[in-house]
Amino acid sequence: MSNIIKILPDSLANQIAAGEVIQRPASIIKELVENAIDAKATKITINIKDAGRTLIQVIDNGTGMSQDDARLSFERHATSKLSTTEDLFAISTKGFRGEALASIAAVANVELKTKREEDPIGTKIVIEASKLIEIESVNTPSGSNFSVKNLFFNIPARRKFLKADGTEFKHILTELYRMVIPHFQVEFTVIHNNETVLKLLPEGLKERIISIFDKSLNKQLVSISTDAGFIKITGYVGKPEFATKSNAKQYFFVNNRFMKNGYFHKAVTISYEKLLNAEAKPSYFIFFDIDPGKIDVNIHPTKTEINFDEASNIFQILLSVVRKALTEFDIPPAIDFENTDFVNLGSFDKNQEVSMPEINLNPNYNPFDEAEKEFNFHSKISNSKTPTQETEMIFGNENDSTVENSPKDKYFINLKNKYIITPVKSGLMTINIKRAFEQIEYEKLLNKISDQSSTVQALYPVQINFSSLDLQEFEHVRDKLEDIGFRFEKINDRTYNITGIPTYIKLEESSETILKLLKMSELTNLNFNGLNKEEIAIQILKTRIRKSDTILKQDEMQELLNKLFTCQSHQYTYDGKTIISIIDIDQINDLFS
Repeated sequence: MSNIIKILPDSLANQIAAGEVIQRPASIIKELVENAIDAKATKITINIKDAGRTLIQVIDNGTGMSQDDARLSFERHATSKLSTTEDLFAISTKGFRGEALASIAAVANVELKTKREEDPIGTKIVIEASKLIEIESVNTPSGSNFSVKNLFFNIPARRKFLKADGTEFKHILTELYRMVIPHFQVEFTVIHNNETVLKLLPEGLKERIISIFDKSLNKQLVSISTDAGFIKITGYVGKPEFATKSNAKQYFFVNNRFMKNGYFHKAVTISYEKLLNAEAKPSYFIFFDIDPGKIDVNIHPTKTEINFDEASNIFQILLSVVRKALTEFDIPPAIDFENTDFVNLGSFDKNQEVSMPEINLNPNYNPFDEAEKEFNFHSKISNSKTPTQETEMIFGNENDSTVENSPKDKYFINLKNKYIITPVKSGLMTINIKRAFEQIEYEKLLNKISDQSSTVQALYPVQINFSSLDLQEFEHVRDKLEDIGFRFEKINDRTYNITGIPTYIKLEESSETILKLLKMSELTNLNFNGLNKEEIAIQILKTRIRKSDTILKQDEMQELLNKLFTCQSHQYTYDGKTIISIIDIDQINDLFS
């Protein structure tokens, strides 16, 4: 029998290695930009075509390389950042494995132009599928210029599994955000299909975050800072009132390297206990500064998973510093001097006598008497509607001699402004107030939304600022938004005025509604074409949060039930949650048995 073990050819071995490092165009951009940062570049330009399929070009003004170093950089396990085993456990740079350029060259056509500041002339290298095609001296600026063309041209199966351009470009932006946030002192320019989509000048950390995402973050973030000796923790966390169910911006960085860490994420979420409901997610941008010898970044090819020597201690420190920040910054908003609306607090005269306030009580007041006067049970269904058989089954028929249905026998109880409780034929009916309002509003929206909705011109346009990611989605779905009634006027590259709105939404909720629709489009990857009017109604409804600080009166509770029972679905909400629950008389009897 012949031997079955054989040595793989270099070309195949390189492609296998590339599969671990290069998963999609975003992976190449990550590796090249990290190399530029390690080369101490202060200006980096990323030029992309067709979401990276056709071209990925990264130009930097870093230290550059000599001709010999440039040639060696494409060999596997070639690196300038490690010399000994000890170096492996004290990594302070982004790249160090020596596989990135070899992996990229194995699956694409690569051209490199590079020059050191002290050299009179630079070097040009061309490599295709790991084969050196050309090396020569050229005139080029100091730094490095990498061009990666025809990604996966020699692996058709890999190329076939790339997603649509819009999806791949979202992955690219996601990867870029992880690098441009911690390196806010570096200038970044991102060009896609000859259009500049991101231009970031050197600035402070908070300014960089706002430039990438949204100006509204300026009022949403509070700073955190602590120095525990072996570790420093700094950054920003979001105020609880700005937490969202989706699209939370959550970033951890260790020594300016992005990382994922579920254990530390748990510390942050525990810090928000009793401040948020279970579904809300806070934003955070948290930086750990620690001795590289106390962490291990060499446990995953993408280097986003990191081990910490003293993880449990860091957990407690992080928990403490976030809680402290949320406590200290629980103060009224700062005065906005650009806002002309203000509260007149009046004046106080120090010579004026202060009198004790008078309290007037009515000793004969009986809230149940008042409820009896206000309540008219037989008007539970509006005059324009005839009670259905189902309603009669719940409330009983006034002609039924076995049921007491006189007004004085029935009234509503408002329990903590969360539930309405009222007697019915079979026992006690409990209505969830919030869900009842939501279902009424949802069905009202459904009746108003159509495929081609009319538009109301805004007397005072509302401005909407897009993040780079949202802007890409907006450009894809703008026609669909205009089909359902929105109108836009461009102010600059990332800012638009909303000049028209559909008849079924309010102007003040228009910008939030649009951002929610864009997020839904991103999640479904349908470029909005798959959204139906039910989904549109749900996204609009999520912007309408009913205030619960005013206790409903008897007539208001009665009106709520009138509207609820005219809904097509009054037992359950649009997302399947129970609105009405009935405790029958037998269950009540069992409580006293």
